[in-house]
Amino acid sequence: MPEMSISTYLPADPEQVFSQVTAFPARGTPDTRALEEKYGQLEDQDGPSYQFREKSATGIRWRYTFDPPRQRYAEALESTWSDRTDTFEAEGDGTVWTITWHPKARGAPLLLRWLFFRLKDRKMLEERLMGPVVDHFQKREFY
Repeated sequence: MPEMSISTYLPADPEQVFSQVTAFPARGTPDTRALEEKYGQLEDQDGPSYQFREKSATGIRWRYTFDPPRQRYAEALESTWSDRTDTFEAEGDGTVWTITWHPKARGAPLLLRWLFFRLKDRKMLEERLMGPVVDHFQKREFY
């Protein structure tokens, strides 16, 4: 399967980046209200896995599995949306944050999706998903 991923380096440790990106604490008990604000209505929780219904009109159900501060896995339930893994790896004095999508499509639809990702979507996703987090940590360096 062709890889669809983006990554960035952030000047902070993995625990800080993980918490900022996921709204899930690297240590301690998560704040359910903060999670619902980020992910939608909490429907179920089993250990490190939380099931939410999106606030959008489609109301997609997602299962998020948290492994702080290393990884968050998002599984689209009963949907053709791609699943997603966010990884947070220490590198030097910072963290490399990588998002990898795991498409459910196969064959020609998958190849078309990959082509659009490589030609157009990649840059937009970097700006939309990673940009606010990069800005947060860059501003923090100046204070």
